[in-house]
Amino acid sequence: MGMAARAVQARRRGRGWALSLLLVVLTAAGAARAEGLWTPLQLSILPDLQVFPETATVHGLRLSLPMGENPRVDGLDLGLVTTEADGVAIRVGGLCLTSDLSGGMALAGIAHSGSLTGLSVAGLCTVADRQAGASLAGIFSSIDRCDGLQLAGVVTIAKDSMRGIMVAGWSAAAGAAGGVQIAGGACLARSELAGGQISGLVNMAGHGGGLQIAGLVNVAERLEWGAQVGTLNVASDMSRGIQIGLVNVSPWHEGVQIGLINFNGAGVVPVLPILNVGRDAGSPPGPSEGSMPEVGKFAAGCVIIPVAAAGVAVVCVGAAVFGHAMDHAGAKIYHDWF
Repeated sequence: MGMAARAVQARRRGRGWALSLLLVVLTAAGAARAEGLWTPLQLSILPDLQVFPETATVHGLRLSLPMGENPRVDGLDLGLVTTEADGVAIRVGGLCLTSDLSGGMALAGIAHSGSLTGLSVAGLCTVADRQAGASLAGIFSSIDRCDGLQLAGVVTIAKDSMRGIMVAGWSAAAGAAGGVQIAGGACLARSELAGGQISGLVNMAGHGGGLQIAGLVNVAERLEWGAQVGTLNVASDMSRGIQIGLVNVSPWHEGVQIGLINFNGAGVVPVLPILNVGRDAGSPPGPSEGSMPEVGKFAAGCVIIPVAAAGVAVVCVGAAVFGHAMDHAGAKIYHDWF
């Protein structure tokens, strides 16, 4: 058989496949329109301009150029802008992706919003009600409830709660943190901490227990157990645990403080260098009893005192150095002239 004949047969087979595919699509579209059934293939330009109606469920492939709309997609969902749909799928959006997936993976070039159980990756930002799995965003990630890994280049936020790991280039904030927060700048657990906070600058937590490690400052309203490690550690109430830093501050601390200066309202001696140990004296007094200063004033005083002491030390050292220099200069002048 010649090459020309084979080329003719190949063109005929190609037209046959195209006609068969078109027949399948038209048949499925008719069935979907007639009975609201599912379709294996959805092609759309806009929600009002697509092969199958918006009520049809897709089990297979949905291709949206630029966008389409269906209540559920199971399989592969591709589009420039994809709209919200339930399902178990791999969803890829060139610009913006909205999903409510019970399982699968969502990939967005710029932004991803919606709930997901699985993996979410966005070039710039992720905004979701619930995430169970892993969420990765280039700059910003905000999820109401996150169970798993939440990672962003700049900021991560879990508005209600976080159970797992939060990692951010600058700040990580959660309503309640049950896990580990890691940030280059600051970590915040607004209500409860049950885990750890590690940051380059500042950690702040409400109540609970865990470990705080910061380059500069750790602040906790109430730690029932745990440890604070930083330059300045402040805890208004620390039942059991340890503070290790340059300056340690606690109006009521029944544990151990190790640092240059340690302020402990529950200690036998309130202020001690190097080491201070609190005594078990029952419940900490409330503000109305007036026996303990407010934590803000107490912390401020504890900062002012060491700063003032350091200033005095610097003046004394400076005076000693100046006196030594003048004595050396005087001796040299006397030796040169006499």
